[in-house]
Amino acid sequence: MLPLENKDVDNSSPSNSCKKKMVKYVGRDVVRKVCYVLLYYILAVIVAVFNKFIVGRQHYNFAFPLLMSSISAFVQAALAALCLWIIGCLGKTLKKLTLHQYASAIVPCAIASGLDIGISNTSLKYVTLSFYTMVKSSAPIFVLTCALVLGLEKPSISLFLIMAVIASGTLMTVWSETSFQMYGFIMVLSAAMLSGLRWSLTQLIIEEHSSSTKKLAHSGPLATSLYLAPIAGLLMLIMSAVAEGFGEFFHSRFMSSLSSIGATLLIFLVSGTLTFLLILTEYKVVQETSVLTFAISGILKEIIMIALSMMIFGDRLIPINYLGIIISIGGIALYN
Repeated sequence: MLPLENKDVDNSSPSNSCKKKMVKYVGRDVVRKVCYVLLYYILAVIVAVFNKFIVGRQHYNFAFPLLMSSISAFVQAALAALCLWIIGCLGKTLKKLTLHQYASAIVPCAIASGLDIGISNTSLKYVTLSFYTMVKSSAPIFVLTCALVLGLEKPSISLFLIMAVIASGTLMTVWSETSFQMYGFIMVLSAAMLSGLRWSLTQLIIEEHSSSTKKLAHSGPLATSLYLAPIAGLLMLIMSAVAEGFGEFFHSRFMSSLSSIGATLLIFLVSGTLTFLLILTEYKVVQETSVLTFAISGILKEIIMIALSMMIFGDRLIPINYLGIIISIGGIALYN
């Protein structure tokens, strides 16, 4: 009887121990990824509401969103460099990048990032936050297209059907928008297209940078931010000079007194810091999952954003918009 009893209660075999370790590892991995996604949701909502309040005509009405985006990008680059210096990876990060990588990957991605961020922030002058969010939710379609072209995702019938569901839901959310503005709509849709290219290229850069030593792998998102932000900032600065005019800025009410100058500098610093944290989190989500998972999971964030824009800014939806949101959620559930 004794051998049988020992056999019945023995849970310490090598196979059981490996299974327990595997379950524990998978559990921690899932929790870590969920925490990154939740942090991404929180920061994205804060940044969107902040930008709408600062740029929106009914609120602070800061008339230079491209300049604000440009300075924010330079703040991001400075913060990324500081963090890399603190963890001892700044020198290795700068030396790792070759001229070919810089020209073929960094520059195109930075241009797409600068255009995406600049156009997105400028569009908030013309459209409501809820409408902006609903149109920008079409980004997964363009992310899928770019991911397939770049070989990041494998084509399948189920994947195309899921994207068709999400696309139809997105169309319904913008149908019969009560405050429709064609110029703003074109801007947001263009930003969504650029977002697809931007994040597909970003995944390639992060994977390339994270393929060497373990220490450098942890610095991947920081390094990506350091590589991209200065070029994107310079591009938006040029766009600001052409579209907004530096002379107009220095003669505006935002630079008319010491208090207004201080408030403007504070806006630049807060915007840059919040955007740095958001982009760092976005890069981390892409690094931990994939660019398509990041884009599709972001639709839930956009639904939260729509609800908040209704509560904070008084935006209004019609029944077909709600139906579109429900269909989009169904697409997310199918994908997951």
